[in-house]
Amino acid sequence: MNGKWLIRTGMALVANAVTILIAAAVLPRFWISGFWSFLFAVIIFTLATMGVKALLGRFTKLGTWAAGLVTTWLALLVTDVLSRGIQVEGIFTWIFAVLIVWAGTLVYDLIDDKAFAEVSKRMPRGSGPTARPTT
Repeated sequence: MNGKWLIRTGMALVANAVTILIAAAVLPRFWISGFWSFLFAVIIFTLATMGVKALLGRFTKLGTWAAGLVTTWLALLVTDVLSRGIQVEGIFTWIFAVLIVWAGTLVYDLIDDKAFAEVSKRMPRGSGPTARPTT
């Protein structure tokens, strides 16, 4: 596995946990139940987001923001169905939960892209995890 992929996945897990916690704090019908269940839900949400994003990119021509909203909604739906870590009830709760988590994802993506662009600029060419040793 690529070191960058592991770092980005770890950062995505933390960002997703924060945005889900924010949604739960703001929305009265969005519940989190227990630490381990929540942790499991965040892992499911992160994996579902990655999978749905890949599928949507391959099979649809949605705009970036629309694809992000659909990805977030489907990932939350999968997480709600497959885990007991979060529960979302009511149409307005679903709408606002998707918007909150999607907005958090936008912020995370901007920070992530800038951070990795900055790191890449500072690294000498040919260094890093994909560099081949010279003989």
